[in-house]
Amino acid sequence: MTMNFAIDIFVDSANIDEMLEFSSKPYVKGFTTNPTLMKKAKVNDYILFIKEVCEYLNDYSISFEVISDDFNSMYEEAKEISSCGQNIFVKIPIVDSKGNYSTHIIKKLQQEGVNVNVTAILFSKQIEVIVEALQSKNYVSIFAGRIADLGIDPIPEIINAIKLVRKFSLETKVIWASTREIFNIVQASKCACDIITVTPDILKKAEQLIGTDPFDYSIKTVKQFEDDARSCGYSLINKNKVLEQ
Repeated sequence: MTMNFAIDIFVDSANIDEMLEFSSKPYVKGFTTNPTLMKKAKVNDYILFIKEVCEYLNDYSISFEVISDDFNSMYEEAKEISSCGQNIFVKIPIVDSKGNYSTHIIKKLQQEGVNVNVTAILFSKQIEVIVEALQSKNYVSIFAGRIADLGIDPIPEIINAIKLVRKFSLETKVIWASTREIFNIVQASKCACDIITVTPDILKKAEQLIGTDPFDYSIKTVKQFEDDARSCGYSLINKNKVLEQ
């Protein structure tokens, strides 16, 4: 299936086998990772992981994240990560765990030629703080899924973020991150996001379902319920009694 969306799709994974599998898909334009995904994938050596990924996927944009919480260490880690490949974007969190903004680190890294992916942004006002630091090729990742988890509509935040970014940098690309469902791809495209990060399980589901007729899917859903009930041996009526009537 061809994903016909006016948006670039980045696969969100730290499983090298999955990343290689999806690199053959024409709609996949890049990859993103984070420490949580790496933990899930049982990555033991971070630098070795980065080098291995870049060896196989050197034609794709790939984002790797710093792991320290102090800015001096973030800077050193960012330089080390960036040195592993020209296709790398270094993910710098918008704030540290104390709420301090990382503006000066973002600006310094970009001045030194490091491609930056500003991550963990949950509301557009955070963009106002760092937007003037966006000087060269970089990404800003708006965590739309986490915004929605808070009971807040992420779309106005995304639209405001795009407007702010476009005023200061035409090179900066806005990412819809923390995708939760297939329809988020449609929403991100309508918002004029440049990129959306999507996990392999959602992409596989999209390949199976997009283009399916809703009525056919309704029938398939009912059949699934029936099959599951039968497999569990559920019964609510006496069939012999029904036949006698």
